[in-house]
Amino acid sequence: MTAGLVCLVAGLSVCQRNADTIGQFSNTQSLTGTRLTINQEQLNSPYEITLLDSLLIVEDILPLKQFQVINLFSGQVRQVALLGEGPNELTFPTSVQKLNRTKKIGLYIRPKFTYCEVGFGQFLNDSMPFDPCIKFITNYQRIVKVSDTVFVGTGIFNKRFAVSDKSGAVVAEMLDYPFMEKLSRVDPESLAMAHQGSLEVKPDGSRLVFAASMAVQFQIVKVQGHRVEPIKSFNVTFPKFQDDGLSNTIGVVFDPDHVQGFLDLSVNDEFIFALYSGRPQSEGRAASAIYVFSWEGDQVCKLLLDCDVKCIAVDEASSVLYAVESGDKPYLTEFKMNFLSGLSGKL
Repeated sequence: MTAGLVCLVAGLSVCQRNADTIGQFSNTQSLTGTRLTINQEQLNSPYEITLLDSLLIVEDILPLKQFQVINLFSGQVRQVALLGEGPNELTFPTSVQKLNRTKKIGLYIRPKFTYCEVGFGQFLNDSMPFDPCIKFITNYQRIVKVSDTVFVGTGIFNKRFAVSDKSGAVVAEMLDYPFMEKLSRVDPESLAMAHQGSLEVKPDGSRLVFAASMAVQFQIVKVQGHRVEPIKSFNVTFPKFQDDGLSNTIGVVFDPDHVQGFLDLSVNDEFIFALYSGRPQSEGRAASAIYVFSWEGDQVCKLLLDCDVKCIAVDEASSVLYAVESGDKPYLTEFKMNFLSGLSGKL
């Protein structure tokens, strides 16, 4: 089945609130960005970024390769990861997970529902001898490795999260989508596609955070073996949609005035950084507000950028944030936030 976009129109009321209100921060900081001095012509259409020490891994839409690797010290840009169907080649889209404990990179090849790993050095040198891959037997849209035996993801499931073991088999599906009393008659596959978004794991593997892109929904969970248990949830809106009657396609199409939620996440040991839109879809995929949370769900700080961006990456010390601007050219921009790094360990 095709995980494309197809179905939605108005029909359900969009705004409901629970006891926890998101976006109420006592601390708001305005940040001014500095564009990186790299050759902009080498970037095409970046849509996600990952920070690996002094290297920025840019997931880009390129004709032959999947990633751009930018050396933040020298400004050098190189393309890696050959696209294709052959051995050690990738298919688009493939997402990146930094595996700190093993000095490897996890690659989830979404069209094949396959997870592989490759060493940092091999990845950067465009040599991709993958470790044995895991083929998942179901439709994960996002998946992260929590440990050698636990993988958690979101996708076409009856619950928000699915958990797999190292064989690729689904062990459990857990936690309901919010507002199910409003959405109980919706086709499960359409419901699942409407609730997709960003998923990140805390570096020690103890917790996960999910943020929906087409609804104002944000959830932190802890991982206990093959189970996930909620820590903090903010569920403010749900997506509007209706089935279109097509049986061979999975997906949703959103009303242009539908309000977007969180466009991207970046995490470190201390904080969660969530790029928040709150804008109608008709205004495009861009935002200038970043909500910062602790891993307990405390609302730490709101960052207001001086430009619209579409994806973010934060360093381990919470001192620098990198973003891709959403204008005509894909500028990579750096924001200093040393005031936030001073909060580490005090919450």
